[in-house]
Amino acid sequence: MVRMCRLSALIVLLSWGLASLPGQEDSRLSGDAVLYGDEGTPSILLDSRRGWQPVAAMEWDASEFAVPADGVVRRWRLRTAYEHERAGGPATLQIRLRSGDATPVFTHPWSDETDLRSESYSNWFEDDGIVLDSGGPGLLEVRLIAPPRTPITGRLHSVVIEAWDSGVQRAGRPERRQDVHLAYASPLPTSPSSQGIAGSETARRQAALDFALSFVEDCLSGDLPAYYRAQAETVRSLDDGSALTRYRLDPPSPIPGVATLDDYRRKYAYRLYGAETYRELFPEWFDSSRPWTPAEDGSYLFMGQQGRDSRAATEDVDYLVFLVQQDKSGRWTVAARPGR
Repeated sequence: MVRMCRLSALIVLLSWGLASLPGQEDSRLSGDAVLYGDEGTPSILLDSRRGWQPVAAMEWDASEFAVPADGVVRRWRLRTAYEHERAGGPATLQIRLRSGDATPVFTHPWSDETDLRSESYSNWFEDDGIVLDSGGPGLLEVRLIAPPRTPITGRLHSVVIEAWDSGVQRAGRPERRQDVHLAYASPLPTSPSSQGIAGSETARRQAALDFALSFVEDCLSGDLPAYYRAQAETVRSLDDGSALTRYRLDPPSPIPGVATLDDYRRKYAYRLYGAETYRELFPEWFDSSRPWTPAEDGSYLFMGQQGRDSRAATEDVDYLVFLVQQDKSGRWTVAARPGR
């Protein structure tokens, strides 16, 4: 069974306040969102020898943050709860949000108190609505940086992102840059710009999502001919890459209280991830020793098993997890599913 818990999308929680940024009376906290560390979420073990570690997949829903008015400057920062061993010199924690547009990096300053669990604010990131307001899926990653030849370990407990708005537009502001301070590390390479490639990729992603939802609708309605036709003649197992003949697959089991696609949309949170994201989360799918590995161009993983109320994967509906891609004729198909 595919380890769906590793790819379960995080539910973004927002809270609105009127707090002011100390020393800047014209700044207001316009919203915040939990990126990691919901109730019951385990902490992540950190090791400075491991470099960047994936934490969780996330879906950034820009529509849930109010759009800044003209003349308002929006800045972002992270509020992170973590701890690490006392180091023999400055150590720091970095968190980056990987998306199709850019990779903003947030750095937490070194503190003597981080050998105990503590909350720390990161540096500011100002993107003028280019990166963090763009929405879409992303990957949360973390790394612990230690002094040379003194590796340390620690734990990451929670990550909350805050959006602060300032009503004063600063004239002649220089080109946006990531405000990143590194401790005993080489500067990160600049992510290549994705401007100009959004058109075809956006259309293909939307087509993949439309097809995935139509397959879900076939499952819910019990339209078995359409259910089997939507799958490739040979469906691959996400578990081990083995081949499965589509007509030998089990028919979809009914979901109590969910008979239509509208019912499903109300009760389930679904996400579509490109290969760049699910490769980070399921590297074993790309093992060269497997008889089959996913195509890295034009394939998408649909994760639709998470109930909105329970925030947990529903049992016995593994048909709501599948990989879609186009065949040689350009027709979208369900190419891979959890094995049985």
